Amino acid sequence: MRGKAYNEWDMYSLEAFKPVGKKMSLHIPVPVLIGIGVALAAASAGMAAASSVGAAKQQKRQARVQALQADVQGERQALQYEQEANLKLRQLQQINGAAAARGFAGGVSGFQGSAGLTQSISEKMAGQDIASLQAAATTSRTFGEIQGAMLIDAGNLAAMGHYADAASSMMAFGSNLASSAPVLKSSPKVTK
Repeated sequence: MRGKAYNEWDMYSLEAFKPVGKKMSLHIPVPVLIGIGVALAAASAGMAAASSVGAAKQQKRQARVQALQADVQGERQALQYEQEANLKLRQLQQINGAAAARGFAGGVSGFQGSAGLTQSISEKMAGQDIASLQAAATTSRTFGEIQGAMLIDAGNLAAMGHYADAASSMMAFGSNLASSAPVLKSSPKVTK
């Protein structure tokens, strides 16, 4: 035992440095080196897969946030159209009120004759404006919802790509492990 560079019965000892004369030598058995290499490759593949899965989850979260932003933007635009329609109604009330006042001030009915004609034309024009503003509000809401749905679908597709990357890295590890494993040979046939 004295002449040996390492302790043969304990080849998996944590003490890799064994004294050999005045020098130190490093002796790590080949099976241990192979095991370390496989463990490092497995850890690397696992980290790559975990990173891909994390990226997939982040992509989905980001898509949901963007979808909510699109919905909110569509709703905000719709509210602006509705506020503009309310403004048109207020303006119509002012125009009709002024026309009625002019008619009554002239000694005639404020809702007949030229005052009535002015009011009916104003109501028709305001009605058309308000109808188009209501349609624009509905369209804005719908487009916001459609854009949000498209963003969520895009996020889901991107996440599937990341999941495929994770599976690919694990399959590549398995393939490399299988191709580098020693080939098992069948035992020779004995002939008589």
